[in-house]
Amino acid sequence: MAPREIPGFYYDPEKKKYFQIQANHVAPPGASYSNDGVKRRRTEAKKELEQEQITQRIQKEKVRKGGIFYHPFINGGREIGSQHLSTAARQDQQSRTFASQLHRKNICKLKGWQHDLSIKSLFQHPRTGDIFAVGQDGPHAVLFATCADPALGERIHEQAHLYLALNSTVSSVSLSPAEYILLATDDLSGNSYLIPHRFKEYGDLDFSEGHGSAIPTAAARVDSTLFSTAACPTKDKALFAVGTSEGLHTLEGSRDRWTYSEKPFPQDGIQKFSRRSDSSHACVTAVDWLSTNLIASGLRDSTVFLHDLRSNSSAARLQHPHTVSKLLRANEHRIVVAGHDTLQMYDIRFAPNGVQRRPNPIAKSHTASRPYLTFQGYSPSAVPQMDICEELGLLANGSDTQKVQLFSLRTGVEVASPLGDHKYSHPIEALRFGNGDDISAGGTGVPSLLIGSNKRIDEWRW
Repeated sequence: MAPREIPGFYYDPEKKKYFQIQANHVAPPGASYSNDGVKRRRTEAKKELEQEQITQRIQKEKVRKGGIFYHPFINGGREIGSQHLSTAARQDQQSRTFASQLHRKNICKLKGWQHDLSIKSLFQHPRTGDIFAVGQDGPHAVLFATCADPALGERIHEQAHLYLALNSTVSSVSLSPAEYILLATDDLSGNSYLIPHRFKEYGDLDFSEGHGSAIPTAAARVDSTLFSTAACPTKDKALFAVGTSEGLHTLEGSRDRWTYSEKPFPQDGIQKFSRRSDSSHACVTAVDWLSTNLIASGLRDSTVFLHDLRSNSSAARLQHPHTVSKLLRANEHRIVVAGHDTLQMYDIRFAPNGVQRRPNPIAKSHTASRPYLTFQGYSPSAVPQMDICEELGLLANGSDTQKVQLFSLRTGVEVASPLGDHKYSHPIEALRFGNGDDISAGGTGVPSLLIGSNKRIDEWRW
């Protein structure tokens, strides 16, 4: 109820009392209830009332977007692109959408081969899109391919074509953008070999006559055990990083001329005798390239060090909780390191922490660097099989339950997918993200996931 107006008096709504209005010449300086003071109060009250009415009118007449745009399940704002999301958040949404729509397509099954082959490695040719795989049967290894049929526009099913035959065990395979492939092998006598091979030397692949013949290659013997290889991401030259029982090496060259170079260990004060061959401080079990000049290497003693080709120097950057079994590049600043039962991402821009002089992963005093991200629910297989797709922001891992786990590189959380519900009848022994089909050829242009289990190759695509 509004207060009654009384001539000569002013009602103060804060104090809820009437005050007599004093003449300006009678009221003391700064008086609240003089003629000028009351006039000022009434003017301010009128402005506040008008502003409040305007605000109420705007709220009442403003056109608002429907709740469908912000509904957590429908999320119409995302569909029309009205939400302002960061690049990482948008990529995370896209990766979840991609994972939710994956379906399986069988590429080939190994039938009618002389040996009981089992697929051990997979990769896709960057130029032709042909899928290559390494099949292993004890001391016998075969590199075979599934080629594309131009008439059908798809890969030939139930048929694999011989490309290279070896009487040795293949421990690692890497494909360079310069179209060189490097195979790290071990023969029955325990000798290790590096076999570089260039696809273009034999022309484009043509398997129209069925099984091809084995291609003779020159193998370079090395005096150490080979653990891992990785190709430099450049088309200008064929350059590979090789992790051995005697440290990090590089293999560079072309055709019949190759240079095998040893790289230094980090200058961390450890005496040379402590880096003896085959010791945990010397065995480089995993390698990958962060750029065309920077190599990340993981040691059996859990240390991860970086080597710069420009300065030919190395530096220890971090320490994993367990022996490094796998190391992958997430981007130019971050790497993913896998151990016995841990999978973590590290940012190399952070200052080194937790790095010991002589680490021992099985000791109680062993320390570990603080990770940037930890992948919860990681379940590794006996031989870790994983790959990263930077475009989708996903990490794929072959678990010990014969299923494939997909993790978000942004949150480290496992992403729900039909792939995670599919259980293979045999262990997953090869896993690799494919290049995706060319849009100009009628494809989607979206990367696919290649999985090798026993005798079959599956392609999970969107």
